[in-house]
Order: sequence, then C-alpha cells, then structure tokens
Amino acid sequence: MLIYKSSTRKIIKSIPINVVLFGLMLSLNSCAIGFNISNEAITSTITHEFIIHQDAPKLEQIDHANPGASHGDEVFFTASIKDHKGNEGLLHGALKTLSANHTTDENFVELKSGQLIFSFDNYQLMVMGRTDYELNTPEMNVDNQQVRAVVGGTGKMIGARGQVVTTKNPDGTYTHHFEIL
Repeated sequence: MLIYKSSTRKIIKSIPINVVLFGLMLSLNSCAIGFNISNEAITSTITHEFIIHQDAPKLEQIDHANPGASHGDEVFFTASIKDHKGNEGLLHGALKTLSANHTTDENFVELKSGQLIFSFDNYQLMVMGRTDYELNTPEMNVDNQQVRAVVGGTGKMIGARGQVVTTKNPDGTYTHHFEIL
C-alpha cells in the first residue's frame, strides 16, 4: 500500500500543471455541453411581462485606440426610466466595442458587449448581451431592436432571469420590453 501511494505521487508530480489544468477544463466543458447540445430552445414559462420606458440617454464616449470605431472603445450612459407601475428610477449602462468591422447581412457594424442596470427604489434588474450598432454610432437606430439577457435582479426581482427587447423610438427615447421567467 505505501509503495502504491509513493509511486502515485511521483507520477502526479511528473505531469506538468498545464496538462492537469487542461484536462480539468476539458472535463468540465464536456459536462456543460452535455446539458443542451441540440438546436432546440430551452423552454420556460414567462411569469412576468412588462415595459420600462427610458428618456433619451446622456452619453459619454471614450475612444481608446485608433480614431473612430475600434476594439475597446466604450460608451457609458445614464437615463431616467419609469416602470409599468409609474415608479421612477435610473438606467446606468456601458457598451464596449468587441469588433469594429463585424459583418451582418452584408452591412458592417460595431459588435458591442452591453451591460445595463435598471435601478428603482425597491429593486434592480441586471441585463447583459451582444448589441450591434451602425459604425461610429453610439446609439441604436430608430425602430431597431436589440435582445439581451436578464441575468439577475435584487429586491422584489431577486434572481430574475429572462430577456429584454429594447427599441429606440423616433423621439430619442427607448422602450424596454421585459420577459421574466
């Protein structure tokens, strides 16, 4: 028994740590992929559906690299919001450019990662996801829709998950249609 333990330790010590970590990552990834590898949507029941209205945002753009659209550029924004019950709050958001010349439907767009926090007195909703913007345009085009994931909430919305469809209105305001599971 003692010989087995000491020889096992020698074998384990001789395996490079990066090989061990790679094997562990591969095992965990295989488990995660096994949950849903089909093209079928995971179905859940929508329990709450509501609209949040947003005033025109105040933007701050930061051009990190080359002038114009480039990787790493950021847009931060704040806007007044009102939920479906008339409660007033604030929306804080950040958009980071991931790809400055991404092609979709034969058009070049900026592919951005969006993080939004809808804050009210008794709850918050956290939203994340991919967004496509026209090149060198800090805001969405009118009547264009972006779909992002609701990844959490606090207060009366604790643990919220679902999606939100955001639409820019002709007057510069936005409508956020939430579907919470």
